[in-house]
Amino acid sequence: MTTNVASFVQPLSQFAQGFLDQCVTYGAADIYYSGPPNGAPTGTVQNIQEMADTWYQKFDGTDSSQAGINLADEHDMLTELGLTWKDLGTNLAMVIDTIKSNGVPILLTAPERFLFDVALGRVPYDWDYSQYNHCIVVCGLYDNGNLMVRDYANLLAEPGSAREYAASYIADNIISATAVTPRWKQMQEAIAGMWQAVVDVPYDTGIAGEWSQKTASEDFYGPPLGKEIPNTNWNGNANVTQIFAGGWCEWQNGKGVWRRYQKGG
Repeated sequence: MTTNVASFVQPLSQFAQGFLDQCVTYGAADIYYSGPPNGAPTGTVQNIQEMADTWYQKFDGTDSSQAGINLADEHDMLTELGLTWKDLGTNLAMVIDTIKSNGVPILLTAPERFLFDVALGRVPYDWDYSQYNHCIVVCGLYDNGNLMVRDYANLLAEPGSAREYAASYIADNIISATAVTPRWKQMQEAIAGMWQAVVDVPYDTGIAGEWSQKTASEDFYGPPLGKEIPNTNWNGNANVTQIFAGGWCEWQNGKGVWRRYQKGG
């Protein structure tokens, strides 16, 4: 089984506030507030609920409508949130390839009658689902080819938890699929570009890891000006040092000591 392509808030139900058809805005908001797969989400249930409700009202005019929103509105929401997205059409093979190659979640819409929860052995809805469409977030793959999804209407399990849905049911019944690059991943890509702004040096070191964390939290030291070098600190202790535009890092005993150029460092 592949790992989740991101970490998500759970449990998360689109019915928690009594609204029925905000599956698209819930999915988009959940992706927006997701975090790295080995980290933590960047938002809370309340953040997601408020964003989903705000955007649903913007497109539909009310928070209690059962009309849902269309694909153009979905894409407009993603664009206005500053998220990079790609329309994958209705091709399941493209969905699977995108998860494997890009590691990003997919907003996927299909008729509810084709959303089959393998563990439950059924479609996970207690209403007459024969006439309704539904949006879920595909967030990974299983070794058997089934999809790891997050479904905010699956009340028979924990809503918003990772569930295994049968790919064979969905394969020929996709209405739309949109790959979405989460905000945290866009930030990581931008930070990696900043690292190489001056010189091309390795980005897989302990110093690089700490630098990226500091940059993500807006604790800026600027890009590196050269590679790591063996050095000693002012107390004569051996370390590895790397110089940055805004200071330097002394790496010793598995962690960095970060200093700025101004007095007091």
